[in-house]
Amino acid sequence: MTMIEETDTQAQLFPGQSLASWEKPEDDDSIHTIHPSQCVAWAGNARHAQEFCPRRSAELIDSIAREGQRMPIIVRRSSEGAGHYEIIAGMRRHAAVGLLLAKGLDVQLKARIISVDDEEAWRISEAENAGRQDVTPLQRARSWAWAMERFHLGRQDRLAAAVGKDVATVSRTLSLLNVPQEILDVLLDPEAMSINFASKLQARLSDDTQREAALTRAKQIRELELRLAGPKLLEELFLATEQLNAQTIFDLDDVLEIAKVRLTRKADRTLSLRVKPLTQDLTKRERTALLRSIEKALSSALDS
Repeated sequence: MTMIEETDTQAQLFPGQSLASWEKPEDDDSIHTIHPSQCVAWAGNARHAQEFCPRRSAELIDSIAREGQRMPIIVRRSSEGAGHYEIIAGMRRHAAVGLLLAKGLDVQLKARIISVDDEEAWRISEAENAGRQDVTPLQRARSWAWAMERFHLGRQDRLAAAVGKDVATVSRTLSLLNVPQEILDVLLDPEAMSINFASKLQARLSDDTQREAALTRAKQIRELELRLAGPKLLEELFLATEQLNAQTIFDLDDVLEIAKVRLTRKADRTLSLRVKPLTQDLTKRERTALLRSIEKALSSALDS
């Protein structure tokens, strides 16, 4: 990934470009041409912590290269002084123009400059990003948490009303921010983490024993320099815990040498029945024997 960052050495990032050649805006609420190095992400922007990935933004980059930037970014003046701006909306457009300039293409960054306070800036940013599929749940969670503490008294119900979501949706989204760093370090793509993954993880981590085991396993995975996709990571984190807490009720190695049958009870009293046929083609007699073994296993569970 490549991060387009503000730099004092403008010639290094944007060769052949001079700030003097860019329009210096004066009036608010109108569209101007500014230089990418004059802009930084505003703290309340959903994408403020995101690294720009050219591969994921290839379509946008190609469009700007061919046709120019059609939709201006939205900025406000920064407290740093004249000629400095905070990006309220349009982080990817800003980064795409910066990347194309670094490659020597003649493109311009168009920006609408407005005068707004933090709360209004957040509302504008939230409105622009609300329907975007490319804003990840984690990015949205960061933005919502930032706004909740500043404008909604730290209350999820007030935030839910502001964003037009139910409290359960807001709570599940914010749960992404509670994933331990040890687990983020071994997740294949933390920025793309799903709400479903976070919910399943938090449910398991609420148990102190499972939490300790999972974090220990995460450190082991990190030492191996591995990163795993969400479903595989969940399996790896809790497999050892499940095996430790499982009580074998019935274990029949084979039934007429055709199958293995094992019934276990986990710590939460959940029953797990595993039947592993050792051959694909079973005779009627073999199927009957297998079903009797399963029945025997279930009977053992009910009696214990």
